[in-house]
Amino acid sequence: MSLQDTQLNAGLKKTVNYFILYGLLISAILYNTPVQGQVLPPDTAGVDSLVLPQTNNNDSLKKAGFKPSLFDSKVHYKAKDSIFIDLPARRVYLYGEAEVIYGKINLKGANININFITKEIFAEYTLDSNAAKMGLATFNDGGQEITADRIGYNFETKRAKISNLVMKEGEGIIYGSKVKKDEHDHIYVGDAKYTTCNADHPHFYIHSSRLKIIPGKQIVTGPANLVIADVPTPLWVPFGFFPVRQGRKSGILMPGYGFSPGQGYFLRNGGYYFGISDYFDLALTGDIFTQGTWATRLASSYAKRYKYSGNIQISYANNQRGTPEDVDFTRTRNYNIVWNHRLDQKARPNTNFNASVNYQSPTYQQLNSYNPANIIQSQVNSSINYNKIMGGGKYSLGLTTSASQNNQTKAVNLTLPQLTFDVLRFFPFKRKVQIGEKRWYESIGVNYSFNAQNNINTTDSLLFRQETIDNMQNGGIHRAALNTQFKVLKWFSLSPQLSVNEYWYLQNIHKTFNADSNRIEVDTLKEFSRAADFTFSTNLGTMLYGTKYFKNSRKLKAIRHVMTINAGLSFRPDFSDDEFGIYKKVRQDTARTEQQLYSKFEGGIFGGPASGRQGSLNFSINNNLEAKWRTYNDTGYEDKKIKLIESFNISTGYNFFADNNKLSPISANARTVLFKQLNILLNGFTFNPYTYDSAGRIEDKYLVNETGQLARLTSGSVAVSTSINSTMFDGKTDERDKQAPQPGVNTLQRAALASNPYLTSYELALLSNMGNFVDFKIPWSLSLNYNYSYNKPTAVKTITQTIMFSGDMNLTENWKVAFNSGYDLKRKEVNLTSIDFYRQLHCWEFRLSWIPLGPRQYFLFNLNVKSSILQDLKINRRRDWFDNN
Repeated sequence: MSLQDTQLNAGLKKTVNYFILYGLLISAILYNTPVQGQVLPPDTAGVDSLVLPQTNNNDSLKKAGFKPSLFDSKVHYKAKDSIFIDLPARRVYLYGEAEVIYGKINLKGANININFITKEIFAEYTLDSNAAKMGLATFNDGGQEITADRIGYNFETKRAKISNLVMKEGEGIIYGSKVKKDEHDHIYVGDAKYTTCNADHPHFYIHSSRLKIIPGKQIVTGPANLVIADVPTPLWVPFGFFPVRQGRKSGILMPGYGFSPGQGYFLRNGGYYFGISDYFDLALTGDIFTQGTWATRLASSYAKRYKYSGNIQISYANNQRGTPEDVDFTRTRNYNIVWNHRLDQKARPNTNFNASVNYQSPTYQQLNSYNPANIIQSQVNSSINYNKIMGGGKYSLGLTTSASQNNQTKAVNLTLPQLTFDVLRFFPFKRKVQIGEKRWYESIGVNYSFNAQNNINTTDSLLFRQETIDNMQNGGIHRAALNTQFKVLKWFSLSPQLSVNEYWYLQNIHKTFNADSNRIEVDTLKEFSRAADFTFSTNLGTMLYGTKYFKNSRKLKAIRHVMTINAGLSFRPDFSDDEFGIYKKVRQDTARTEQQLYSKFEGGIFGGPASGRQGSLNFSINNNLEAKWRTYNDTGYEDKKIKLIESFNISTGYNFFADNNKLSPISANARTVLFKQLNILLNGFTFNPYTYDSAGRIEDKYLVNETGQLARLTSGSVAVSTSINSTMFDGKTDERDKQAPQPGVNTLQRAALASNPYLTSYELALLSNMGNFVDFKIPWSLSLNYNYSYNKPTAVKTITQTIMFSGDMNLTENWKVAFNSGYDLKRKEVNLTSIDFYRQLHCWEFRLSWIPLGPRQYFLFNLNVKSSILQDLKINRRRDWFDNN
């Protein structure tokens, strides 16, 4: 071998050794990665892995100068365009939609540069052909995502430097030109902007030179200034605090402020919210006026999944008018208790417990509510119910406590409590094993129920006095019925029934005549007493059908009439006979010797056995009228059923054993819906077949014999209503868009309290400040209600006639006006009228509520940020009806 060949082989061997060394280094650093300086084409630049050695036991790596790796898992990377590896500089360059994944860290950008000497990674954007930014850098560390022009991250120190940050934290968005992130994941932002506006160029923001973000917990700023439409405002704060922790959190509820000429300066709806846990929270709010009026409220919500949920709100108000030195000075203390509870059916099958309580003093809504519907509300009802089904569904037990209040008469009716026990209908004569045909007596069924109550009927001022408790009424009633049903004469259904009632009371009355005072005195005897009565009745019913076809009509094809006829016969003996021992007699006065008949159960909760023998025939006819209407289209035709009259019922009765006026008044009512939108209800129409004398007493003379008229109208009412909106005429088929106009949110408040047990106490505390519900998807909506009532029992006639209307309309794309009013046609005066204006401003909203007429005049002006976390960033001006008192 020649020297030249020897040198060539030595050089080749050296070259091969260098390639082997480089191969070892590359294998130790980049598994499955091309050699130094190679650029991968787009079709091979896919997902790969980068791993540095875990230990320093490899001597060859030590000699090469590599230190132990600071990575404890694989680094996955990819790029759309290419990947370039600079081995001597220990750098990797990723181009085009680059991404690096290391543990929980995910870094994306148009270009990414990894430096293994400084242990840093950099991601940045690039420019497109129009010189616009594309491929902004994004950094995600366990769910916390940051978007910026350029992001640099050190794997060893776990710190980052960020340029032109855009970051979403909770409902807020943070912008910053210079940003740093420390090893504790705290983010420090310079020249910061905080906003809840999601527009590309925010309509408003809070500007601060310094801002610190503790992800998932809070944002803290230095001196901050509100900027609207890039114009700084005079609103400055020395510092800002924005909680961003997920779930419930405690914090101050900022009050609204203003001046009332009649009440002085005020702070309203301020307080503190306690986010105690995921199962329970609490809000304490209140109002205070400089001239003495104040109010306090406690609101709480609670929930346990698959167990129960509910909320409670307790309000107390001290309403003052004027000062104690004024002649017309008044002070009224009011309260309101609202409680809603619901037991989840999954918690205890066959058991139900729910509560819907709204108990208040009579003038609470008048003096403390801004909702017109609440102000004029006269009746308020509450109830607490417990029900349990037992014996495989054969029995049910119920306990109910209820209250009914009339805010006009101040009457209060309490039931404390009511117990009910029901037995499902059973057939005692039915054979367990059926052999042959079913016998008639096997269809005899038995029903049984027991009802016991304790009632208090009083006024609100006497509710908590001892005499009210002493006058509590109590009693119970057993009801049992034996009934069956079978066919007779093929077309008729016969239903005989025997009903038995037994009354239990812990008191009864005894009447005596006092000759000295010439009046009847009533004593209540506290003793157990009972009585029973029974009634036998049978009902014979059938249905008649009739159809009229129109062969020559193109659209009207048929009209169908269904008539349901029922005739009932009932008998009840006279329980005022002495043999029953229920009725007694007492003298009426000194001038007359006639005695008055009375029952010792008179005024009882369930009454008692009735006096007078009754044998009556009751008769009723119910009518239903439908039409078949044919509509034509391009593909053919379609037949539809149209209800012309949903129900038209006429009923009357005749008592064979009555001393006079044996024929009962004729009752009629009807209802229908025309064109699917026009609701018509005729209710309570009563026709009396007897005459009356000059004193207004009903005589035992048939009107037809005296005047030729069959009967005279004594009472009746007509109600016509409709609700329409623009979506009904746009040709769309989405039924959700064809609903009646939505009520205002103030109307929804009580409904939400009654039906939504998941409201937080913070939401409960803010209910009184919520504005009107607005849906810009519906350009316009309108509701009309007409009511006519007629009452003329004898010679005196009373008529009421009112029309109510409400609706809303989009004035422009972002302006809406809503209205609610009415007119009393009898009194010729306008009812309570309200007008609401609403302006949609993307991230802001504006509303103006106004009642221009009547004694309840007020207006509310409100401009506020939509976001709940900046709900205190608002301008609020209110003038109430009592402000000028």
